[in-house]
Formats: sequence, structure tokens, C-alpha cells
Amino acid sequence: MLETIKRAHKAGIHIEITTLIVPEVNDDEKQLKKIAKFIFNLDKKGNIPWHISRFFPMYKMKDKDFTPIETLRKAYGIGKDAGLKFVYLGNL
Repeated sequence: MLETIKRAHKAGIHIEITTLIVPEVNDDEKQLKKIAKFIFNLDKKGNIPWHISRFFPMYKMKDKDFTPIETLRKAYGIGKDAGLKFVYLGNL
């Protein structure tokens, strides 16, 4: 997936990236920083939008908790600290 994103951006295709934050799957600070850095490294001006989406337990993942809003706020700060200009929180 990451290679496809890189190729699309290099080809001049408008991209926006959405990350569904699932507790105990991809919500730790190290992973969030890695995602933000990847996005910033595609466009050092920070113009690629990053949509951070809140998870709610459904279907086959009812065993997980919903994403705490504080986790979304933490991811927002990480994105901004990485230099991303357009960071949006979703499913609030």
C-alpha cells in the first residue's frame, strides 16, 4: 500500500490518507509518528491531508474498545509536530 501511495503522489495524483486508529493495534505513539513521518516525507511542505479516524467496535472486531478521543488528539499533535498542515479528526 505504501508503495502505491508513493507512486500516486509521484505521478501527481491528489492523495489524502486516512488512518483508522484501533486500540492495541496501531495506537501507540511510535506507530503514529511513523505514519506522520511517512506522509511528511512524501511532501516536505506538509500539504498531504491526514484523516485520523476513530474506531468503533463492530462485526468481527467487537472484542476491541472504541478509540478514546484522547488518542485521536495525541495523533493530531503528532501529525502537526511532524509538519503536516492538514490533520483532521473523524468519527467523533
